[in-house]
Amino acid sequence: YPSFSCLASKHGKDSCGLKGYKSAAIIDNSVLEYLKSHFFTEDFIQQLVSRANSFLLEESAKPKPDVASLEAEVRSLSRKIKRLGDLIEDEASEDVSELLSRLKANERERKRLRRELRDAQAQRDVPPTLDFDTVVGFLDDLRGLLKQDIAQAAPVLASITGPVVVNQKHDPGKKKPTWIASFTVNMVPVMLELARKTN
Repeated sequence: YPSFSCLASKHGKDSCGLKGYKSAAIIDNSVLEYLKSHFFTEDFIQQLVSRANSFLLEESAKPKPDVASLEAEVRSLSRKIKRLGDLIEDEASEDVSELLSRLKANERERKRLRRELRDAQAQRDVPPTLDFDTVVGFLDDLRGLLKQDIAQAAPVLASITGPVVVNQKHDPGKKKPTWIASFTVNMVPVMLELARKTN
């Protein structure tokens, strides 16, 4: 399982006293539980649900893109690519540079069309509106929710917490030290980003 430890301590370097290791899930959950209890209040969730539903209603009212023509173009290009591939195989002894050039151009165009098709399909599939209890349910497993799209979640969390510094505290009567994570919560960058996106 993924875990955090100090390599300097492990290799006896830099007089590091941070011994042992801690599961990444334990640290993630500790930081996220703090954020949940301090910022994801009932009022915040009500506002979030209201804004999300307004957005979803606007999206569902927009005209849906025609995916059938894009799908037909992708199929047509796929047939062309197969025919060009067959020609290249048959003409292996002769100059096939023109065929290869056309094949590469068709491959690029097919990739572009597939991206366009994915975007169009995503626009057609507007999810239903949310309710308060559903969002609270999502937040119950905040770590699992954020893991669904780490590339989106990580920079947002990093801007909220800044660097997370972990130290150990030795308590009398305890065999192992307690790990203490310190960070400074700053919601301003996140609010600025949300405001920028909504102009």
